Amino acid sequence: MQTTAEKIQELLPNAKAFKLIGYSYRNKKKDYKDAKRPAFTGWNNENFKGLEPWQVEKELKQGYWIGARIPDSCIVVDIDDNTQGQLLKNILESENIHHHSIKTPNGYQFIFKHSGDDINQKVKYVTPLGIIVDYRVANKGYIVFPSQNTPERFVLTTSLEPLNELPSWLFPLWNGNKNKDAIPEYPITEGSRNDFLFSWACRLRQLNQTEKDTVIAVELINQYLLTEPIDYDEVERTLESAFNREFNNTLTKKKSANSPFYDLPSDAWEHKIELTQYGTVKNCVGNVLLVLENDEALRDKFGFNSFTKQEEVIGNLPWERNDMLKAMTDYDDACLQNYLSIKYGIVGEKIIRDVMTQLVRKNSFHPVRDYLNNLEWDGKSRLDNLLVYYFGADNTELTHTMTRLAFVGSVARVFEPGCKFDHVLTFKGNQGLGKSSFLRLLAVNDEWFFDNLETVEGKDAKEQLQGKWIIELAEMSAVSKKESNKVKQFITVQADEYRAAYARRKEVHKRQCVFFASTNDENPLKDETGGRRWWIVEVKEKWHEKAIRPDVDQLWAEAVHVYKQMVESKIPLCLPPHLEEQAKIVQSDNTDFGLYHGEVEQALEDGYYMVKGLIIGGKEKIDFDHTCAKHMWVEVLGNPIFSLTTYQARQINAVIKKHRKWKNLGQVRFPSGNYGKVTTFQRL
Repeated sequence: MQTTAEKIQELLPNAKAFKLIGYSYRNKKKDYKDAKRPAFTGWNNENFKGLEPWQVEKELKQGYWIGARIPDSCIVVDIDDNTQGQLLKNILESENIHHHSIKTPNGYQFIFKHSGDDINQKVKYVTPLGIIVDYRVANKGYIVFPSQNTPERFVLTTSLEPLNELPSWLFPLWNGNKNKDAIPEYPITEGSRNDFLFSWACRLRQLNQTEKDTVIAVELINQYLLTEPIDYDEVERTLESAFNREFNNTLTKKKSANSPFYDLPSDAWEHKIELTQYGTVKNCVGNVLLVLENDEALRDKFGFNSFTKQEEVIGNLPWERNDMLKAMTDYDDACLQNYLSIKYGIVGEKIIRDVMTQLVRKNSFHPVRDYLNNLEWDGKSRLDNLLVYYFGADNTELTHTMTRLAFVGSVARVFEPGCKFDHVLTFKGNQGLGKSSFLRLLAVNDEWFFDNLETVEGKDAKEQLQGKWIIELAEMSAVSKKESNKVKQFITVQADEYRAAYARRKEVHKRQCVFFASTNDENPLKDETGGRRWWIVEVKEKWHEKAIRPDVDQLWAEAVHVYKQMVESKIPLCLPPHLEEQAKIVQSDNTDFGLYHGEVEQALEDGYYMVKGLIIGGKEKIDFDHTCAKHMWVEVLGNPIFSLTTYQARQINAVIKKHRKWKNLGQVRFPSGNYGKVTTFQRL
């Protein structure tokens, strides 16, 4: 049986052996990284002699591992990835490239002949195949040689034929740590194979690979690294396209002064592009920013919509698209990366993405704010009578003021995102009057209107508000009391905090929307305590049968004018006190106080009639100055006291509280009966 020292000389003739810390007494924690470190310094000195074979065996018995310094005329390619290592092993064996191979815990090591000094010790470099490797070079690098102390590391070599030279398609191209985004993930199973091979061929030529080396690398990738290789003829056409594209590419023009832009005018912006020592465009933030700001096909084509919080494309781009303003997609990202790679040799998804994030915010716009700022009011007042004219609403000061403030609040939310405005102008009326279509028309743009709020809880609800201005809470009659409390909490929030899709951090999104509501319910308010936010206007006629459609632009122009006046005069966005009291009456009249509302309210006004505890009317009239829920339940409604539930007591109390002729005394002992200490009311 061969010893470890003999195996070292067989695979790496003239290699110097030395001990590594391993799992000896010096590494009691058995740290894997420490185990691979040399146990002493000087192993890479020129005059280092290395361990004798008997010393190798002695050190192994003490738990040390053995390192083998790479000898002259050899190089080791180390792949720290099992998948890529197996793929490369298949290529080497199929192409009959003689080598030695070692399986490591995390990948593979391949030993080749290499007599040149053109490759230094390198870590995580990308090869022409797109595979990431480390290089261990003669006298400067070493490997952990497999032994009985390293059970997860073993020699795979079965043939000892002379080693082949390191193939050109395994030479280093660029540092993978500095530009990770341009590295393919093998094996490639999805996407366009032709596009990938074309892009990779262009990249190799831009990195000064010869046409011959480019052809070899691309053909190997197609044959071994694609799950479904394309036909040979198709590969040839792809390569021909890549080579022809080079002639039109500023990067490949032969030049003096080592610049790809030598034939451009002296004042051309391209001369500001930073180049590498080889005359190629450097992958850096400055270059990406310079190109995006100056290339005629890209300049001013990207912006940030501060209303929708999205990056958007403005106008035509070098790839197929329409000329409408539209949110950027993954397709645009991919096309932009390919454009910069092919035309300028700039690669790196992360660099491009980071520069785009910075650039678009310099070209920020707000479509709703821009719309409002460009309006010019003709001086004719329309807001106050809007609902009176188009819907036949009551022609009152309250209707006028609520309508005006709803519009002004909408403007305020655009100019002052997150400002305090939590009132909801509510259209109450029969179906078919056109309440929803009217609100959609007022929103100016369908994309700014939203009437499908499926939930008011969680991140989904918050995200639905983004990029919306007018939000209709449709059919309030379907909202239960429990849900109405959630809606009340939701509409009062001024800013939402959440992490948007694909974002890395949470952000605060100040609300730029306002809520309107529509209902055909006789008593749409279900919460006896939260009605103040709902400004209810009863609408009676079909607006769309009017001869004149509302002049939407002038309505908003007037709202902007009023908004500026209110800001200048520091007038708050709320009803004045006398109208607030009127609004409370309307809200009370539209609140569902439950089954016993009518009987309780009549008793509060006129007393009640009873004979033997039964409500019959027309007999003995009972007047009273104090009441409570229990009193009403037993004396007025004629029910046994033990059947009163907490929910029913709250409903009865709510009816009494809203009556203007009764005063709440709080929790006191009731003056008559056996009702104990309860919430008691006294007639004024």
